[in-house]
Amino acid sequence: MTHAAAATPVPYASRRRRPAPAAGERVGAAAGVLGAVALVVATAMLSATPSVDTTPAVVRLHLLDHSTVSMVSASTLAVGALLLVPFLASLRTFSARRSAGAAWRWTVTLVMGAVGISMLALAGAFLVTATVLADRSTDDTVFAVFVSAKLLATLALVPVAALVLANARAIAPSQRRPDRWLVRFDIEIAVLAAVASVATFVDRGWFAPGEPIVAVAWSLVALWVVALAATIVRGDHTRPKEGS
Repeated sequence: MTHAAAATPVPYASRRRRPAPAAGERVGAAAGVLGAVALVVATAMLSATPSVDTTPAVVRLHLLDHSTVSMVSASTLAVGALLLVPFLASLRTFSARRSAGAAWRWTVTLVMGAVGISMLALAGAFLVTATVLADRSTDDTVFAVFVSAKLLATLALVPVAALVLANARAIAPSQRRPDRWLVRFDIEIAVLAAVASVATFVDRGWFAPGEPIVAVAWSLVALWVVALAATIVRGDHTRPKEGS
């Protein structure tokens, strides 16, 4: 009887329990999901506006005719950017618990995240400004502010791509679930986001600032954020890695 009891296998779940994420991490992850959805909606709406190669008069008339939509797009863009702040805080605590000695990664994540969030918030502010000025300023002034908003929303992909690269392959060690597989697609997403942003200086057609390719790039980044948020909420049962 003694030998039989000693030989009883310990259930796998009791041997390797995932540490439950803190309440703050779950809140940050939820904010990241909401922010990702907001960014997808906002950039899609921005891509439907006139191109930067159109005339100032066309841009001003568009903002006058679609002032409500422009305001909603700008507000969604700014709110989506701000929602990424608690998400980055959750990412910091999650990655610190999982990976020892990763201070350099958090520094890059913090700096690049702050730059990217600031650029997105400014893009929303510039779009609001252009919409307000549409009925009280000249075509050229409105056009300049509008183009600045599109440029900021596009160039923000560069620091965000750096943020994704800084965390590349550091979070999800396996590909057993779709969300973890998507997290491990981070390098490719970062490269595509950076290319979509830099290509605006090469091609002024489909790759122009704020055009559909930019919305596609932000959608990929948003998918990465959602997948990472799901990983944070589920917790991680892997042991901390030194210097990863």
